[in-house]
Amino acid sequence: MRLLTKKEYKARGMFLLQFRAAPVHSSVLLLNTLLTALLPSFSMLLTAAFINTALQIVEKQAELSAVFWPLAGIVASIVYQRLSGTVVEIVNVSLENRNRRIIKAELVDLRASMEYRHVENQDDQDLINRVNMADTKIYQMFSSLMGIGNIIVQIAGILVILLVHVWWAVVFLIVFCVPLFYIGIKAGRENYEADREMTKLDRRANYISDVLKNRDSIEERYIFGYTDQLNEKFHQFYETARLFRKKVEKRNFIKMKGGSLMISLCTLIMGAVLIYPTANGQLSIGLFVSLIPSLANLVQMVSWNLNYNLLLITSSREFLRDLTKFMKLSDVPGVLSVPASPPVTFESLEFINVGFRYPGTDKYILKDMSFRMERGRHYALVGINGAGKTTITKLITGLYDDFEGEILINGKSIRQYTQAELKSFCSVVYQDFARYYISVFDNIALGDVVGLQAGSTPDSPVRERVHNAVELLDLDDVIDKLPDKYNTMLGKVHEDGLDLSGGEWQRIALARAVVSPASLLILDEPTAALDPISECNVYREFEKICGTDRTTIFISHRLGSTKLANEILVVDDGRIAERGTHDELMAQDGLYADMYRSQADWYVQDRMEAGCR
Repeated sequence: MRLLTKKEYKARGMFLLQFRAAPVHSSVLLLNTLLTALLPSFSMLLTAAFINTALQIVEKQAELSAVFWPLAGIVASIVYQRLSGTVVEIVNVSLENRNRRIIKAELVDLRASMEYRHVENQDDQDLINRVNMADTKIYQMFSSLMGIGNIIVQIAGILVILLVHVWWAVVFLIVFCVPLFYIGIKAGRENYEADREMTKLDRRANYISDVLKNRDSIEERYIFGYTDQLNEKFHQFYETARLFRKKVEKRNFIKMKGGSLMISLCTLIMGAVLIYPTANGQLSIGLFVSLIPSLANLVQMVSWNLNYNLLLITSSREFLRDLTKFMKLSDVPGVLSVPASPPVTFESLEFINVGFRYPGTDKYILKDMSFRMERGRHYALVGINGAGKTTITKLITGLYDDFEGEILINGKSIRQYTQAELKSFCSVVYQDFARYYISVFDNIALGDVVGLQAGSTPDSPVRERVHNAVELLDLDDVIDKLPDKYNTMLGKVHEDGLDLSGGEWQRIALARAVVSPASLLILDEPTAALDPISECNVYREFEKICGTDRTTIFISHRLGSTKLANEILVVDDGRIAERGTHDELMAQDGLYADMYRSQADWYVQDRMEAGCR
């Protein structure tokens, strides 16, 4: 059962949420909070008893043994404080790890379950980034609430003792403490508002920081020499955010310290005033001596600790509003499920007067688009950038379902399929394919998650398919040169990890698609990172790679490759402008023919005709 649900989050709910996430750890911390809260009053009374008893012994009014119990109590309280600190530190670390393991995992699942439109919306992304540390924020609110409770119990204990002996001192303290509560609450709200305003600047600064640090852009940084300019831009974003936060924190610090000076003055006055009741016998000497440091500690708690915890709680309350918004973002039921087994077999795909606009925009990317694709054939989608080719693949894979018209798979509306069925239906190699920093084998076998979950023993079907895919895509030589062959970890995040060239990574991605049991294969610029020889080999083995039972949709700007297609669909301004074979479209002398001829001078057409038919 999930801990995070779609509801309005408040402080009490977050406190209980921490108990649900880690009941034992939370109970230990709560018990320790109660004991440490009672300890100052207990210690103050023990100290007073010890001093009074010592004075009585000096005056021959008590036996030496009478001092044993107060002294033993003081020693016991000191021992508990020493030992409990270490235990609490261990429990805190364990609780934080548990939060990270449970709550962080739920956040990842929730982000993965969201509708795709939230991924492409900047405001939603800012919101997601703000709640990304929910595991830490939940623990922070839990700790702050316990900290407030600890302080209140400590204050209450001291006030009760004062109330019994000098009642008017309690009124005096309360009058000075109330303004500090207000200061702490207001400071917390201002701090979180500052964080909220700076989220966009932080995101931009982090992006520029990644460009400056990441390996992927090192060549262009070196060639174009733009490091200084980006450093300056990063400094602007970073400094704007830093100076804004500094201004808010400085203002809050002045307010809080101003309040603490008031309390310090109050304590000094009270210390002087308490001399009179002590001289009259209303207060014992021992109680007076132990009360003064307790009041000084009270000043510290109220002027700093209390305000600091109030600041954190108020900040967390603002975070709870964001968490409530985050939980209300729409999700897709079943999106985390693995592909259905057996997979849906492709028979036909049909777009009927499909129109689509990206959320929050007015421009139609697709307008009244209609076409039909049949099983076992190879189709090519061509057109200028922005024509709508990749958008078509997003609709086929179910990333968006708020389109107009009808999309039919095997004669059935795409909206009637479950996410598991849609995942089993098609496999995709995107132009910006993913590079997983895991082993070579797992990188490829991820194309068949169901098979991988069943096991990857030497004689398992998924292992055989991985080897076949490697052979088809000429990855044998690459893998043979790796130190641990298929078990070699890829990516520099691992101590012994190795990186591959762009073309080798693309062949890994193609192998992943080949391993997939899906009967529809979508390839978006499948050879963009390959050298001419590797590209030629891919096209030469195209029928083997795609298989006889698969239907293929490939998107390519290299129109020489479209000769491999049984049918070419030319997308223009959100519609199918032309369709037919290469020869038919060339004979029409329309948009496709113009595009093809424009590439004839620079694309090595003879190579394609001679070796890559």
